[in-house]
Amino acid sequence: MNTTIQSNPSKTSTPGDSLDRPGSDASIISLATGEPVTLVKRQDTYCMSHCHNILVDMHQRQLTCRECGAIVDPIQWAHRMAQEESHLLARIFSLKNEASIHAKRVEELRAEEQRIKARIRSAKDSLLRSAGV
Repeated sequence: MNTTIQSNPSKTSTPGDSLDRPGSDASIISLATGEPVTLVKRQDTYCMSHCHNILVDMHQRQLTCRECGAIVDPIQWAHRMAQEESHLLARIFSLKNEASIHAKRVEELRAEEQRIKARIRSAKDSLLRSAGV
């Protein structure tokens, strides 16, 4: 996991910001400056914009972005792909449902069109009979 070291004594770390490890010492001090150091998890460990264009290296067991060459975290990538697939499946279900509703409406309109055409024929026949009598 990639981490960044921040040297900021005024910043207090929260459980979401720092690396939470059981038994770790909460007060890490920089040897160079003597200031407290906070280890922060990097949120951008893989390139979000082109994470679909991935090279799988089976020998080294790693994923690499083909566009920028960044090493991709396989767990984060798999999680993101699963989320996107889940969203796509929900969208497909929604679109199929919407298509079904539209197909029913089209059938209703066709039936209404047939009824209107029959009424028009009936009215024409009625007018022709009344004019001819």
